[in-house]
Amino acid sequence: METMIEEKEKMESLKGRGGVILAIEDEESLRDYLKTILEQKGHKVLLASDGKEGLQTYMEHVHEINLVLLDMGLPGMGGTEVLAKLVTINPSVKVISVSGYIEPEVQSGALKNGAIDFLPKPYLMDDLLIKVNHTLWEGAPTTG
Repeated sequence: METMIEEKEKMESLKGRGGVILAIEDEESLRDYLKTILEQKGHKVLLASDGKEGLQTYMEHVHEINLVLLDMGLPGMGGTEVLAKLVTINPSVKVISVSGYIEPEVQSGALKNGAIDFLPKPYLMDDLLIKVNHTLWEGAPTTG
């Protein structure tokens, strides 16, 4: 069981520092939930329901977006293609790839092609928030 101090430190680490996040997610309920949770933690959230919309939104806001949450299993233009185009637009783009596919190739492929971190679905919101904050402010993958 966590002590009060550990719990307080954990909650502070999840708070966020106000980054601008683009979430490219085709599942509407998850997209809406991401927006709610991330905004409660102090972030501004832009949403896209597919790869084409995600790229368009990214290009419109390229100078303000700090992080992209990218579902790798998008219909139409898939996450791999979107990631390649994001890296072409901005080689220093910070992307956390998200996928329900557990195959190691999906994870290693995303990381090899420019994603900074990987989050398997289904995930806990605490895990997402830790990765988001770490990627925004530290720029390196989390462990675990």
